[in-house]
Amino acid sequence: MITSQGTSPTEDLSQAGRAAALLMAAQALVLLALVVVSLVQVVSGGTDDVAQALTEAALVLVFAAGAAVLALALYRGKAPARTPTLVWNALLVPVGFSLMGGGAPAVGLAVLLVAAATIIAALLIPRAEPED
Repeated sequence: MITSQGTSPTEDLSQAGRAAALLMAAQALVLLALVVVSLVQVVSGGTDDVAQALTEAALVLVFAAGAAVLALALYRGKAPARTPTLVWNALLVPVGFSLMGGGAPAVGLAVLLVAAATIIAALLIPRAEPED
């Protein structure tokens, strides 16, 4: 079956996987940037609680690594990466709404849009067929 774009459904699905991988990689980079900002604040003395800032930076670094691992797995077409990608982005939805209501509407909207786009792309990735 050929779609209106002239590609087969499997090619469309691999495009969805690449899109999900790209969106997860972008999330990993944003999280990594937040780690750098936090560390710069610690070094420049811009924080009162160094231990808390370093703990937050370490935790965000773990999340960045997880997002990067998911991005790589999606890029390589690993079907098991689909579910954690969906869960991760579903958890970002309330974060986006919280940011929108908490004084950062632009950031909250960006989080919501990226999460929604990633969820849609991940849902379009084919499920792994069970082997007999």
